[in-house]
Amino acid sequence: MANVRQREMPADPACKEIVKTLAELCYSRRQDDVFDLWLEAVDALMTMLPAHAESVAKTGRPAQDTPEVAETWSRIKRRFGEEWPKAETIFAKAWTLLLDSAFDEDGKPLYEDRLGAIYMAWSFPSAGHGQFFTPMEIARMMAMMTV
Repeated sequence: MANVRQREMPADPACKEIVKTLAELCYSRRQDDVFDLWLEAVDALMTMLPAHAESVAKTGRPAQDTPEVAETWSRIKRRFGEEWPKAETIFAKAWTLLLDSAFDEDGKPLYEDRLGAIYMAWSFPSAGHGQFFTPMEIARMMAMMTV
């Protein structure tokens, strides 16, 4: 992780492992580029997850990606070029870690901000430019006060 700027690793073990995993791609590209492309991949995966789950249940195979999602994958692959096979493996591992961390041992969902914690460790957000995240406890309190 020599090329990765970071303030401190997140306390959450899954977030820490995601940061370490994505850092494997930072030897030849900017870390903000890696993070942005991974977020695009996560968005594409989340967009298609319900359709894929339904299709696998019915046919045993994932659904066909929408044209928009297919274009997202094409754009990501083009950006990585020859590095795509390695990047795909790393993105898949980070995605699996993210998805697995969304549930406890009993399969109950955990409502925690993983991406914010990863971003804060991954990058140098600038309070001067308004780049900071509200801690989840404060966000929860604010939501409860407004409901």
